[in-house]
Amino acid sequence: MAAHFISHDPAEEEVAWMTNSLVGVINEGVNYQDIRKGSHSNEVQLTGFCSMGASQALISFNTYDSTMEAFELDIPPWHGYFDELRPCIDTYGPIDRFAWIEATDLPITGRNVTSINKIISAYGRAIGFDKINLGYSNLGHINLLIGKRLHRFIKENTTLWLNGKDYKIKLQELDPLHYLVSEAIEDC
Repeated sequence: MAAHFISHDPAEEEVAWMTNSLVGVINEGVNYQDIRKGSHSNEVQLTGFCSMGASQALISFNTYDSTMEAFELDIPPWHGYFDELRPCIDTYGPIDRFAWIEATDLPITGRNVTSINKIISAYGRAIGFDKINLGYSNLGHINLLIGKRLHRFIKENTTLWLNGKDYKIKLQELDPLHYLVSEAIEDC
């Protein structure tokens, strides 16, 4: 397949919003559903908030001055959500992506946060799991939401050593067109 070269010099108004934005590096283990709600504060007025991959968020404001004011404020909720908060620059972009992984043949004793985090750690950062699937008492598989830097599609087997016994766990990345809605995600 031939690669294409595309050249574009954005007009100032196309990138003006960047000067009114901060990038937050999301803390490990934070509840993603609470970030947006908790980032709103009486001290600052956000105009936008969106994920930038699985480990960063873009927070936008009306003006550059309000952006810098928010950056300099010591807003307690932000400490709980972000390891780092910095002004956005044009070279920033997502460094990872979300992926749903289906884990099958996981023994009941391996269905806990510690085991799941160990299994997923080789592939990415555990974010949450499919609580709807668990609500139907389906022990055949579990769907896990991860943030991953791997570009390849995950489809492999891994071995879990648990209580002196080997368990072969199948991991399969789900089709991105069939991802669950955010309300179906429970924190890991």
